[in-house]
Amino acid sequence: MTGSPHRQAVAIAAGLLALTALTGCRASHDEPVASGSSDDAAFPVTIEHTFGSTTIASRPERIVTLGYSAQDVVYALGLTPVGMPSYSSGANEDGVMPWVEDYYDPDETTLIDESDGLPLEKIAALTPDVILPPYHGIYKSEYEKLTEIAPTVAYPDGPFQTPWPELTRMVGDAVGMPTESEQLIEDTETFLRKTGQDHPALQDSTLSVVYMGAQAIDVYMPTVAMVEMLVDMGMVPSEGEEALAAEDKGENFSVPLSWENVSDIDADVIVSFIDDLSEEQVVDDKPTGDMSAFKNDAVVYLADPGVTAAFVFPSVLSIPATMKIVVPEIAAAAERSGSGS
Repeated sequence: MTGSPHRQAVAIAAGLLALTALTGCRASHDEPVASGSSDDAAFPVTIEHTFGSTTIASRPERIVTLGYSAQDVVYALGLTPVGMPSYSSGANEDGVMPWVEDYYDPDETTLIDESDGLPLEKIAALTPDVILPPYHGIYKSEYEKLTEIAPTVAYPDGPFQTPWPELTRMVGDAVGMPTESEQLIEDTETFLRKTGQDHPALQDSTLSVVYMGAQAIDVYMPTVAMVEMLVDMGMVPSEGEEALAAEDKGENFSVPLSWENVSDIDADVIVSFIDDLSEEQVVDDKPTGDMSAFKNDAVVYLADPGVTAAFVFPSVLSIPATMKIVVPEIAAAAERSGSGS
């Protein structure tokens, strides 16, 4: 793929979510939700990010989120954004992801279409007190334009690589609810640990998460949230994935790999997205026959659209809503590989 890293990430994410329309994965009511009361004493607060730092002088009343997942945290904290992104792929007919359908009120929140770039005039018309794109890939020039509208908290390191705990913490700090956001993180980490404990085959099983395309493979880096989520359950990034990450030095969301080198990312379990290949073609037409993951039937293809979306955009709402669907399948693959404890 060509273009900037964050534009590549957009294309990859859109491709994953376009596998099918996202249905049947509404948020349950056992997800962590905090009370919606921020603390004036938490301000002013200064938040560090990739473009420097942003100081928020007082408690924001009007919150706009951009990119992915920030609105999930806002809702989980018991607050309501005045603006949040709409999604053309993987969402309901309103453009809302399934795990926030029960929270979204069109009378209170305006949906923002980012498909053609940042609609700055529409964002400004919402008169936000703060703009939150911590899981995004905006350029510095775009960030600077947003700061002319309101204090803006960008992503901390690489584009589309913000771990969900850090994203949760950044949003919590921005809205004056640091204690509540830490509780959300603790509750979700407890959920992930318990999920891992409930599936002992996951423990210490090596893992590669990839997109298998007709021409090449994209290997998702260990810093990407969807990989970290499985690591939090006890899995370990494969040696090949770690080697690619060391070469990349944290610059990209994913790294391309030619099919002739596919054995480099062999693992106990391979989790793969596919769209322009069938599972049969991956086995019959590609050089996968000598890989242990394929020999052991330990390749998990993510076809459920809700799970696909949650893997790309994990959050304190999407994780508990969807991991119960895919984790048993990954654990079964780990068992077939003979890995884990």
